[in-house]
Amino acid sequence: MTKHADATNAHLHPAAYPVANAAARIALAATLVTGQIGFLVYQVDTDVMYKCSAAATLTTWTPTLHASSHENAGSDEISVLGLSGLLADGQTPLDHLHAGVAGDGEQLEADTALLGTGDSAGDLLAAVGDNSVEWLAPGTGLYVWFDITYAAEGAVEVATGALRFYAPIALTIDKVYIAVNTAPTDASLIVDVHKGGVTIFTDQGKRPTIVTTEFVDESDTPDITALAKNDYVTIDIDQVGSSVAGSDLTVHIRCKQFLQIA
Repeated sequence: MTKHADATNAHLHPAAYPVANAAARIALAATLVTGQIGFLVYQVDTDVMYKCSAAATLTTWTPTLHASSHENAGSDEISVLGLSGLLADGQTPLDHLHAGVAGDGEQLEADTALLGTGDSAGDLLAAVGDNSVEWLAPGTGLYVWFDITYAAEGAVEVATGALRFYAPIALTIDKVYIAVNTAPTDASLIVDVHKGGVTIFTDQGKRPTIVTTEFVDESDTPDITALAKNDYVTIDIDQVGSSVAGSDLTVHIRCKQFLQIA
């Protein structure tokens, strides 16, 4: 007699023990589990469970209802830990952290930005830091550089309203950069930029200025920065060097082109 269910069942199986009737098989099984108080025996041909309640005595036994004991916090809670394969029912993942780059100790956590909560139509999802993302409204956060470039060979001369450039899209002027191949002497070379005929440097001290014997300069941030589509800009040469004017002038108007959702 072993504790295995198949061995126990065999004692009551009519094929294994072809005795006269079911009662005789029960009596035979009872002798085999003598003294094994609490052992269970199942009679396969009648689907009846018996329990050894005393020496050589088997009585019918029905398990008590115990589903709740296998549930969460039950006395005999069932766990799927260590099991492989898929569960029959679909499972909803719990809140959890995602590992970042291996070994860096950082982790990504689902947040309102990543899930899209709080965004508006047309917003752009952007990385704004290490393992961090943020929704940005169009025209406020993401941009590429757009350069408007003027170049003139030869000695620089004072001029007004030269070379119109029409903005093909909305732009934001960042700074103006100027350079020469031959430096001015005895006076500075000063360049101004006008939008629609009006200087973008309300404070004229912000204009790009190449001082004598130097070759490059950049402006401060202009007072007027917004260019709408089809706005135009022109270049004014307000002052040149007195002994040597300076030559081969290049003017770069650096702009931000903010990304949009069509």
